[in-house]
Amino acid sequence: MVASHTNALPVGGPVAGGGWLPMAHLNLRVNPFGEWRCEDRIAMAQLDAARWLGWLQHDRHALQFVGACGRGKSTHLLALAHLLARAPHGASSHYCYLPPRGPCPPLPADGILLIDEAQRLPWLRRRRLLRQGRPVVLGTHRDCRRPLRRAGYTVETFDLDQPPPPETLAAILNRRIEQARLRDGPLPSITLAEAARLQLWFGSNIRATEHYLYHQFQKRAGAPGGEL
Repeated sequence: MVASHTNALPVGGPVAGGGWLPMAHLNLRVNPFGEWRCEDRIAMAQLDAARWLGWLQHDRHALQFVGACGRGKSTHLLALAHLLARAPHGASSHYCYLPPRGPCPPLPADGILLIDEAQRLPWLRRRRLLRQGRPVVLGTHRDCRRPLRRAGYTVETFDLDQPPPPETLAAILNRRIEQARLRDGPLPSITLAEAARLQLWFGSNIRATEHYLYHQFQKRAGAPGGEL
């Protein structure tokens, strides 16, 4: 088990209404590495919001998150879309997901465009979009710097295929644990040494790391009677 804890609570725990929280003994409402609602994923995103909100108010500015599956592209885009929607006096913004099959959906005609799985955008539609000069944010498996720069864009790129330093990985994982907190008191935590070991095993694949930790936490989830 990678995560450690200092709680001395009994296995599981009752909740109001006669229910049961199998991870109450870890001071957790739920397994922190299970599926989260969109708003929870946004709250847990590690993002320099102040920098990018202003930067994306300018035409021909592009921000791209490049990486394979499981590296956090969608989480970054959703967090930025959430922040842009609430920014005072900013341009309108639109989050668009391009599905793996079927026709590419129509793209909104104005505002900042955030395109998830942007590598699926047909080249002709991409060229028409970039001619508009609108600010864009791309989540993509393929680096789009060359076409963006040819269209006159200033581009900032985050290479999510590069493993984060252990300090960053520990912060990402511990933020998920904090989001699942049940009450005041100690929580399980991922130490720097544990984060380094996880990075050695899984590299930049945050999704695989969280999948592994999900099962580690499940092993510690008790039920009434102490059954695992």
